[in-house]
Amino acid sequence: MVVTVSDTGPGVSLDNPNDVFLPFVSTKKGNGSHQGLGLYIVYAIIEKFGGSVKVSNPPGGGCEFRLTFPLAGE
Repeated sequence: MVVTVSDTGPGVSLDNPNDVFLPFVSTKKGNGSHQGLGLYIVYAIIEKFGGSVKVSNPPGGGCEFRLTFPLAGE
């Protein structure tokens, strides 16, 4: 099963968008309250159960996450 989540924001501004899955990486500016662990945890859980997570910046703008989950019994 594949779930795609997208938005119309500025996209991931890192040189390598896959860096958002590293611990303590955050693209948010601000008061330092962003720990950069959310996507790292999501990635680790999905990978542990045989799935995958991909990130991209579509040509029209925004950001897109594609989460692939194995079907039950696979």
